[in-house]
Amino acid sequence: MLPVDFTEHMRTLFGSESDELFTALEGERTYALRANTLKISPDGLRQLLSYLDEPVPWCDEGFYYNVEAPDKDRKSLSDSASDANERSIRPAKSPYYHAGLFYPQEPSAMLPAAIAGIKPGLRVLDMCASPGGKTTQAAAYMARSGHLVSNDINASRIPALIKNCERLGLTNVTVLNENPQRLTQVFPNYFDIVLLDAPCSGEGMFRKDISSTAEWQKHKPAYCASIQRPLLRQAAMMTKPGGQIIYSTCTFETCENEDIIEDFLTGERDFSLMPLDYKSLGISEGFIKNTGRVLPHRQRGEGHFVCALRKDHKASPSQGLDVDAQYRTGAPSAWSKQGLGKRIPFREGQSPSDAQIKGVDFFYDFCNNNLHNRYEWRLLSYGNALYHVPPDLPNLRGVRVSRPGWHLGFIKDKRFEPSHAFAMGLLTSDAIRSLRLNVSDRLLSCFLKGESFEVDCDDGWVLVCVKAVCASAKVCADSNACAGAYDDVCVNADGNAYPLGWGKVKNGRLKNKLPPGLTVNR
Repeated sequence: MLPVDFTEHMRTLFGSESDELFTALEGERTYALRANTLKISPDGLRQLLSYLDEPVPWCDEGFYYNVEAPDKDRKSLSDSASDANERSIRPAKSPYYHAGLFYPQEPSAMLPAAIAGIKPGLRVLDMCASPGGKTTQAAAYMARSGHLVSNDINASRIPALIKNCERLGLTNVTVLNENPQRLTQVFPNYFDIVLLDAPCSGEGMFRKDISSTAEWQKHKPAYCASIQRPLLRQAAMMTKPGGQIIYSTCTFETCENEDIIEDFLTGERDFSLMPLDYKSLGISEGFIKNTGRVLPHRQRGEGHFVCALRKDHKASPSQGLDVDAQYRTGAPSAWSKQGLGKRIPFREGQSPSDAQIKGVDFFYDFCNNNLHNRYEWRLLSYGNALYHVPPDLPNLRGVRVSRPGWHLGFIKDKRFEPSHAFAMGLLTSDAIRSLRLNVSDRLLSCFLKGESFEVDCDDGWVLVCVKAVCASAKVCADSNACAGAYDDVCVNADGNAYPLGWGKVKNGRLKNKLPPGLTVNR
């Protein structure tokens, strides 16, 4: 049941269209997922998942699907596939989900990052990031280069954000748990693109989540607008001249959308709205020029608002803390041994050299014995945790850091223990030893359950992977690479198999190293 106050106001905004809107909001929601192009192309994903429908018009990597359709791909993934509920589309049950090949995402939520023009080598901030949809989409566009900062002020939401970053194999992301006001002191004029999906009253989610109507009663639009205004100003301080802010919400309210933008532009003369190609994006025009909306009675998606704000190239730099000056005039800070998420000092230029990282030789021994080394490591240690960090990681003194970069693992007594994140950020071809399992192989199910099992494999660390099921012979780049493969599976010279995690083999038995929190019941 839609709130009365909401329906009355929507009639003033949409007039004769309001009844169509209400009908849509009380109907069935739309479902979509997005290919993770760090690992697979959109066409490649189409060949793996037979249930994918038409592409999302504003996102080339996104596809709709009908959740009630029979899932032909699940016949090999579960012993209980005969159950009617198991035959419906449940993407998170697929091994390809656990391999990070796609991200289930509401289609409208794909719009902000899709219009941002994110490219490799840029500096990008996702200000309100959890659970990670825009972060993982931005990272895919960045193709493992540049620096992506993913922040969420709510500590309880950080684990979900980290989990998704790790599952999709992100290697150039710094995850923070900080108040955006604090970030303006650390990152003044730093980012090429700032994604601000602002906290809002959530009216666009009424169809997706009926409980959001209760939240709407608690947090009215005017209250949310009071939060959005300072967030947008803070985003402006962190945007470098020539950069842009992508502002979005999942609400219909003009006081949280167009009014916020008009107020911002009145005070920030260095910013202007960028044109949106409504026709090619397949979205509706907002109530002011160069703003866009997804309306559930017009488009296949939940309610959404978006616009792009460009900062003038000649804009005066925003004033922030001169971070580098702190370090030019003083000695490096001591390295804290507090837990991650505390206020800890991080700065690549002043991090210990390899010689100063206790036990770093164990990491290099691991790489030499288990990987075809293709990486130029920029190592940072914190306690016994080891990270590979972005090339221009700034001083993060006083900032709550959850992950400074790609978590490689832990240096323990006379050994290095690789992390799950390390496995997921690798290519199958990086590993000297890999176990490539067919989707119908019982050992794949055993591995995802966290079980250990017997294998015919040399001793050492093994990258356990799932093979891609061919839709046609054209998938194979090299027909000779099919030798020994299952009839319905082909592994070409570049892999076409995707990491799921580590196993360690000794005397023909693989010890499962999948973290307990990631195991699944099948």
